[in-house]
Amino acid sequence: MKTALLLLFCLPLAACISFNDEHFDPLESALQARMPEITLEKEMAIGLGSGLFDLVDLMDSSDADLSKINHVRVAVYEVFPRAGQYRFSDAVFSESLRSQGSHLHWERIVRVRDDSEQLWIFAGLNEAEQLLEALTVFVVQDNELVLINLDGGLNELLNYALASARQHRTT
Repeated sequence: MKTALLLLFCLPLAACISFNDEHFDPLESALQARMPEITLEKEMAIGLGSGLFDLVDLMDSSDADLSKINHVRVAVYEVFPRAGQYRFSDAVFSESLRSQGSHLHWERIVRVRDDSEQLWIFAGLNEAEQLLEALTVFVVQDNELVLINLDGGLNELLNYALASARQHRTT
């Protein structure tokens, strides 16, 4: 009985996870076109679908509506030449995002650069509907580039996070 319940629970989760990495292919090509001195070699990629977030939302009692998230995708690339003296720039990432032909307007909202790590977060805004529809994170550390993409109706989740931060700050 326990095994049957475990299988019944895990089956929807397995359907929500994908190892298909095609989502980042145009971005990878655009990055390499803008920085021909490097080569990116994919180490791993995973995608989590909306069904997983629907399930988590059912089990979560907070006001955060995770069911609005459509996908979370992660890919890790090894950057060659190893120990290269390359520095990624805002323009390389923002132009690569824009080259996807998306209806979104991409803006960098966070950048952290130090000697050992570089991080950028870009927000994908649907200006026509005034909605935050995507976040893409780029992390460069040592010889690895990590891409994280979150898309869906993120306005409610952002409002929840900001309200929670304001409440935490006042207490």
